[in-house]
Amino acid sequence: MKDRYDKDYLVGLYKTHGSIGKVAAFLGKSYGTISYWCHKHDIKVQSSCMTIFRAIQNTPMSKSQKSVVLGSVLGDGCLKLAPHSKNARLVLGHSVTQLQYLTWKNEILKPFSRGVKLDQKAKTKIIRGCVCHSKDFYRCWTIAHPDVTSIYKRYVKNHKKCVSYDIIDELDLIALSIWFADDGSVYTDKRNGGMICSLATNSFSYKEQLILVEALRRFFKGTIKIDKQGNIGRTDFYLRLYKTECIIQFLTTIKSVLPECIHYKLGPQRLGVKPLK
Repeated sequence: MKDRYDKDYLVGLYKTHGSIGKVAAFLGKSYGTISYWCHKHDIKVQSSCMTIFRAIQNTPMSKSQKSVVLGSVLGDGCLKLAPHSKNARLVLGHSVTQLQYLTWKNEILKPFSRGVKLDQKAKTKIIRGCVCHSKDFYRCWTIAHPDVTSIYKRYVKNHKKCVSYDIIDELDLIALSIWFADDGSVYTDKRNGGMICSLATNSFSYKEQLILVEALRRFFKGTIKIDKQGNIGRTDFYLRLYKTECIIQFLTTIKSVLPECIHYKLGPQRLGVKPLK
């Protein structure tokens, strides 16, 4: 069988994109991998005074990669801008239960992402007299990059996540799917047997909840309600999605994007769709 990444194909990509970093971004591979392939096939590339880091930093992210960043910001991801840095980076973390899901996001973000690493080992501790068990926790992060900085400037204010009306146009299917996989849940209404979806949006104010509802309406045709739950000293918000047939259609759509390892978050449906590669 012919090598998918043979010399002619790689030469064509290099001529089209002009640098190893941009070829790596196009293929979703690490800079080192593309550099090795070029060396292996004796492909002459233009020397550069840039370090590998600078070469990748000067390579634009793809639309899909920026969508992964945006969806992660709405969900469990965190954008960080170090005091000494001009650009922000995305930090992702999940327990061992969702390690495959974390790896999937990390692969999409290559060559801008670092490897997935164990951040905290499982441990047992006592909290308010109760024995609590934690699982191994893994993290990965992107390099500090101008495209991440652009998202940081729009969605982080005073070191806190925020949303503006920009999200209504910028939320696409990939960002939506990651947002739901991170913070969504599906359950059955015991009163009538219907399905309900929930999105934990307690990071955002009530005004921002209204904006998120408008962003969701592009993808969900059922009823969307803002549910307020009060705890001691704080108020948490959740978005609730109603109408079973609309929920099934909604879940089918996002299931086509997500890898099988995270499909359990979408309920018991077996819709037979293939995840995004």
